[in-house]
Amino acid sequence: MRVIKQGEERQDDWTLPGTEATEGARLILPLAEWRERSLDAGPSPYGLLLTTADRVEEVLPAALRSPLVAIEFTDFNDGRGYSLARQLRAAGYAGDLRAVGEVLRDQAFYLARCGFSSFAPAPRVSCAAFIAGLEDFSLAYQAAADQRTIVQRLRRAR
Repeated sequence: MRVIKQGEERQDDWTLPGTEATEGARLILPLAEWRERSLDAGPSPYGLLLTTADRVEEVLPAALRSPLVAIEFTDFNDGRGYSLARQLRAAGYAGDLRAVGEVLRDQAFYLARCGFSSFAPAPRVSCAAFIAGLEDFSLAYQAAADQRTIVQRLRRAR
C-alpha cells in the first residue's frame, strides 16, 4: 500500500481487506474480525479498520490495543472521520492513525490537524500533491490535535 507518513511517500506493509497481501504483510481488520482474532488482553498485532459511523466509546478499547487505526472515508464530504480521529487522540490513542479511502489533497492539512499521522490517498491523487497539501496553511486559528500554536497565542506573545 502506498502511504504518506512524516511528509513523504512510503511503501507500507499493512494490508486492507480486499487488497492483495504480500508475504509478511500485516493485516488491518474491520472491528468485528479484529475482536475475533484479538482475544487476549495484551497488545494486538492487527491494525483496526473503522468506518466514519463508528462511535469512539465502542471502539476505544480495541483502538488502544492496536498499533494502527485506519479510518475509512467512503465519501470525501463525510466529516465524521475527522471527529472520530480527534476523539481517539483526546482519549489517549498514541499509535499510527491513518486516513484511507476517498482521501483527497484538499483534505490533507485538516486531516493532519485532527490527529491523522499517515494517509493512504485515493488512487487518483498524486502523493506529491497530497504532501504539498499538508502545508497549505502556515497559521491555524483553532486548537486541534496537532498542537500547532494558534494565531491568538502568537498575537499575545508579541
